[in-house]
Amino acid sequence: MVVEKLITRAKNAASKQDAPAVGVHARREVGRLIKDRSVIKELFTTIAEKVAARPGGYTRIVRLGQRKGDAAEMAVIELVDFNTGQEISGKLETKKEAKPQKTKKAKSEGAKEKKDSEEKKAEAGAGS
Repeated sequence: MVVEKLITRAKNAASKQDAPAVGVHARREVGRLIKDRSVIKELFTTIAEKVAARPGGYTRIVRLGQRKGDAAEMAVIELVDFNTGQEISGKLETKKEAKPQKTKKAKSEGAKEKKDSEEKKAEAGAGS
């Protein structure tokens, strides 16, 4: 996986403080794939320090289910030591809960109101 290799490269560069040229070279190699400098900075400072003691397996894949519309499988790749995936899946659940569920009775009442308003428009149009 590409992410694992990038994190390992950042971790190895951060561990070799006595050779600054290694760190510069590693940043440039990572910069080929990641264009955002703030992300590279965070990778080499925050993330590399946090996974320094870990021998590998920095990421996990959390499946979110199927997307509505095209039924594509959705997943989030998260760092093991960070809790980013839980925040995303929590947001998805709150969006689902926030939508009010209409019952059959409410739907039929809404259809009756729509039909009544269409009849009134038709009568107003015929009276002109």
